Amino acid sequence: MKDDTTGVQASSTVGQTYEEDGRLYQADANVGIGLNGRGYLGLSGQFSNRGYTNRTGTDTAPLIYTGGNSGNYPGGTAADTEQKRRELKAKDDELVAQNGYNRANLRLGQSEARSYGGFLNMGYKLLPRLGVEAYVTAGGSRRTGKAAGFYRLPSQITQVDATLYPNGFLPFINTVIVDQSVISGLRGQVLGFEVDLSNKFGRNELRFDISNTLSASLPIGLSPTTFYAGAIAFRQNTSNLSFTRRFTDVAALSTLNVAFGVEYRDDNYQIQAGERGSYANYGRVIAPGPPPTFAAAGAQVFPGYQPSDALNRSRTNTAGYVDLESDITEKLLVSVAGRAERYSDFGNNVSGKVAARYSVLPDVAVRGALSNGFRAPSLQQRYFTNTSTQFVQGAPNQVLTVNNDNPIVRNGFTTGGSGQQGFGIAALKQEKSTNYSLGVTARILRTASLTVDAYQIDIRDRIVLSSQFSRANATVATILGTLPVSQVQFFANAIDTRTRGVDIVANNRMELGPGRLTLTLAANFTETKVRKVNSSPTIDADQTGLQNTLFDRQQRGRIETAQPRSKINLTAGYALGMFSVEARTVRFGAVEFKDARLDAPATNNGFLFSSIDQTFAAKWVTDFTLSAQLNPQIGLTVGANNIFDVYPDKFRVNELNNAQNFAVGPLAYTSSRDNTNRGRTIYNPNQFGFNGGFYFARLLVNLPTSK
Repeated sequence: MKDDTTGVQASSTVGQTYEEDGRLYQADANVGIGLNGRGYLGLSGQFSNRGYTNRTGTDTAPLIYTGGNSGNYPGGTAADTEQKRRELKAKDDELVAQNGYNRANLRLGQSEARSYGGFLNMGYKLLPRLGVEAYVTAGGSRRTGKAAGFYRLPSQITQVDATLYPNGFLPFINTVIVDQSVISGLRGQVLGFEVDLSNKFGRNELRFDISNTLSASLPIGLSPTTFYAGAIAFRQNTSNLSFTRRFTDVAALSTLNVAFGVEYRDDNYQIQAGERGSYANYGRVIAPGPPPTFAAAGAQVFPGYQPSDALNRSRTNTAGYVDLESDITEKLLVSVAGRAERYSDFGNNVSGKVAARYSVLPDVAVRGALSNGFRAPSLQQRYFTNTSTQFVQGAPNQVLTVNNDNPIVRNGFTTGGSGQQGFGIAALKQEKSTNYSLGVTARILRTASLTVDAYQIDIRDRIVLSSQFSRANATVATILGTLPVSQVQFFANAIDTRTRGVDIVANNRMELGPGRLTLTLAANFTETKVRKVNSSPTIDADQTGLQNTLFDRQQRGRIETAQPRSKINLTAGYALGMFSVEARTVRFGAVEFKDARLDAPATNNGFLFSSIDQTFAAKWVTDFTLSAQLNPQIGLTVGANNIFDVYPDKFRVNELNNAQNFAVGPLAYTSSRDNTNRGRTIYNPNQFGFNGGFYFARLLVNLPTSK
């Protein structure tokens, strides 16, 4: 937010990717008004419209119209020889040609989005002689988005109504996000202390509307194609009273900075149910059986929140804190901080920090810190629940995400027992951390600075979302019973982790020729390891089936190897008169994908799922901008992000996964041989995204006025 600037500032930005999608149109404006020397008023607004990008590949499913649930050849005798498969493929290709079907049937990339918002920032000296000032910062925004799900093939008869979508359909999740915030307070001096009394309110609501979809469980031809699927909302209100003061003569201390205060916070989380058609099961029978096959219930891609999912949960937190910092000597600075808090649903906690800085030389100092931390489970982690359609290796699955309080999670399991069986997971509890850091800071030749900090963070009882437990496991089948889902997942304090790393920052600003050169190096090297998996007796009893699923090797990989272990940022800027230029290049370290499964598919013992594992090489991504201040009022910037159009490595495609593979048996086509989701998911998004290059232009206008 602008502070006490007066006048009008406005900017307009346009841009698009090198692929000519993802177009961006953005306008920003700020008006600053002086309040007779006693304060300021700032009004800001923004509008942004961003198009979608698409980097999908071509669907390699053998069959589009006549295949099985994931586009593969049907089971039984219909495709049990190579010749039968060739005949089915020829027939299917004719239908593809007749209907003009496009095998690039996904939309993978950034979603389309539109947003607008307004903000107010004001400060006013109520009692100038006493230094009492009132301040308010308030704002609101509304963002709409549209993201695609997975394509439903016309052959997926449990999910498609051919009278509505004869060629299948691509469903969309449409979101409306409304943010509101107000910060208000009074600050001034009392008995030599700077006193700040404030209240912070914030609320976020996310609404889901599903379009280009259907509920397959309704009678043929009768399903709507749009549904309201519900909403989630979070509200937080925090009141704070803080005191700060700097003492310059306290016993033998050079200085003593004192800060203390109290805080009260109220959190609220809500889930609102969608319309009935978005989640209800209307019982359409696909095949009479036995056992009968039913059409999938609820809106395809995002079945709505059900009344049983709806909730309204709150909790409060009361805290007090103190922070003391002192120059013990001219060379030694020491700080001690502590915080005590009480949660209405988690009891008490005390955390603290000790830090010191010692000047070895006038321009060289060492510093270190030791602290412990506490993080209560969020209300979302405690209470979120829903059913969604998730695709794994191209096949759809109805996945139940159930909250930790549900008997499915908390109850134990007894073979042959009665009542609701469960996984025996303990109630969610707080995460606790211990943090260590040690570093050095130096100023070199007056123009340059260098900081190097090493750190270690140990987290105990870290909360993660489990992997998906499949009904194919006998224990899971018993737990899920008659629920219309094939998989279940939940939050649990499943792991202990240790993160070690080093941060390096170097800056140099100097006069070079007629201009000024700025050089910056920022580097991070980090490694996270899972030290322990916290399970339950029920899960431990089935180590291969359940224990590996609670926190499988893919989940472990997401924490240990799926994020770059190194990131190096080099920036150079040069300003000369009305012109300035900046180049920034970032090296994103290598990442590794690991498949969740350890074994081999039952139909092919010679193939191991671990062969899907893949390492994606480190990449350099470079941004460049050129700016010109045409006059005091008008500036122009042109540039490109990812100017060399760098993409992550592509996922490997198994050579057997092509639409012309007619083999039967171990060498047959199956989407689980690789991680491309039938050839459509090309890039790994974990390093730096896969939109490629983006070029833009920005016009800035500044019309200052006197205060």
